[in-house]
Amino acid sequence: MIPYRCHACSARFYAYRAGEKSSTLRTREERKVIELRRKIKWKRSKGQILVYAVASVLLLGVLYTMLQQTIRSE
Repeated sequence: MIPYRCHACSARFYAYRAGEKSSTLRTREERKVIELRRKIKWKRSKGQILVYAVASVLLLGVLYTMLQQTIRSE
């Protein structure tokens, strides 16, 4: 939970992070910034997943080649 303060009445309260999408807690500009940050984070995550997938395929290819050479040499 995150502390908030009402600018109209100066009341303090706590709200859950899931409330970030709520129009009552954020201005239109803040919601745009939050949405942009989420998109950038998702693009970065997709890139990392792709790199790990390619590295895994390459590793499996190298292991397969090494095992095939070991079996044939016996």
